[in-house]
Amino acid sequence: RLPVTVDSADGRQVTVREARRIVPLSGSLSEIVFTLGLGGRVVARDITATFQQAAKLPVVTRNHDVSAESVLSLKPDLVIAETTSGPAEAVDQIRAAGVPVLVVAPAKGLSDVGPRIETVARALGVPGAGKELARRSQARIAAVRKEVPAHKDKPRVAFLYLRGSASV
Repeated sequence: RLPVTVDSADGRQVTVREARRIVPLSGSLSEIVFTLGLGGRVVARDITATFQQAAKLPVVTRNHDVSAESVLSLKPDLVIAETTSGPAEAVDQIRAAGVPVLVVAPAKGLSDVGPRIETVARALGVPGAGKELARRSQARIAAVRKEVPAHKDKPRVAFLYLRGSASV
């Protein structure tokens, strides 16, 4: 059900008139689009979209190193970015070319998973599918949490996310 106007995490309102040629600028956003059943509309991927369904798509960005020219060469009618996607000049160049850019806030905790899914689904015109996917995801998270052993103290975890030369 398009067109639709949605709030973008960068404070803008974005009107999506079509979503036939989608470019998600992160692996997690790609996963959401594919899981909503719209993977056939994705025309490019970020290098972090490593799942099998996206493997044959051209890589046009490295999340923090967006190539506006590569993205625009595929004539997208919607680009979905995260607040960390950049450089900002590239995102602005895509917008200046007339392509709607929806910016989605990153998940900082498990409670952010559902709202991210629902934001993307609303922008793609499938809010019902987004609510259902968010519900299923929250149910899976709850089931896994039940399997985590009880601790007197919070478990200590070290997570290292090391990247290449993107100055991140």
